[in-house]
Amino acid sequence: MIDSLNNKEIVAVGHDFAKAMSGDTPIIEIAKMMSRLAERLDCTTAALRETTKQRDALGVENAALKSGAAYFSYGSEHNFEWHKTAELAVEAAESAIDDHRGEACDGWSEEVDSICWGVIVQSSTKVGERPRTEDDSCDPAIDTVCDYALLPTIKTPATAAFLAEVRASGVEKLREHPAIKLCSLTHVCDEFAAQFRQGGAE
Repeated sequence: MIDSLNNKEIVAVGHDFAKAMSGDTPIIEIAKMMSRLAERLDCTTAALRETTKQRDALGVENAALKSGAAYFSYGSEHNFEWHKTAELAVEAAESAIDDHRGEACDGWSEEVDSICWGVIVQSSTKVGERPRTEDDSCDPAIDTVCDYALLPTIKTPATAAFLAEVRASGVEKLREHPAIKLCSLTHVCDEFAAQFRQGGAE
């Protein structure tokens, strides 16, 4: 029966057992309790390690997304500008605000609200450039043909796995609803949860 308890419950049982122990308590019973507590501790430690590993992976992906491929600054009166670093983008945006500040004695311009800076995660990039062939339906004066794609390719497996687990856990919570059990749909929930987890692992 104790194996069906959650960690909090089994700890409570352990405390109660310790209070009730006496010199007459059989060694075998003490050993069993210690063994079960040790097993739960091993499981909890393993789960904590996995959670820490997942957290670190999410942190790496988040940092990569924040670093971006480049940075930009924009203002309706200052155009769109590319920057190699976040510091340069911030500097350009602040400079644009300064330009408006110099004329603020007559009231701030509404254009100042458009000033911003940010991270460029992907941008349109030329790909697959090759010499034109007779099969290409384009002007004969064109020497090469190409395509464009949003690059760099963004892969976030840790984020996908985390979200898949959240969705699967939600389905498993739904599985316990009386209506689901009444209609014998628990197997459907199990299938959906498994599909979510499989999708997050790909």
